Amino acid sequence: MALYCRHFLIQLASERDKQAVCKKIGGSIQQDANEMNQVAFVVVKNPLDPKVETPGDIADALCKAVKFIAVDQLDAKDDCGYGPFSIDYQPKHGKDPISLEILRSRRLLIGARVLKMRLRGQ
Repeated sequence: MALYCRHFLIQLASERDKQAVCKKIGGSIQQDANEMNQVAFVVVKNPLDPKVETPGDIADALCKAVKFIAVDQLDAKDDCGYGPFSIDYQPKHGKDPISLEILRSRRLLIGARVLKMRLRGQ
């Protein structure tokens, strides 16, 4: 029995060797996995870091990932989907967490647009 997955969520921001992770993803992800195009959703922000990424930071991270992962199989995500458990470390950055997440999400969208413009040569 084989397991076919279409979407993979990868928390890339806190990885020490992002290039090695992207290379592994690019070498593993399939164009046609049982008639499904697999997509890697990479998380380029670190929720434990109080620094809010700029759109340029996000575009740079995605630009590096595109070197190893086909552009039609790469997407960005603001959250890997795994919330911290009650016993896990809960970062306190001294800011309203909802406002901080809204700001980060906006910057993710802008960063993705910047990457699209770079790829088009604009």
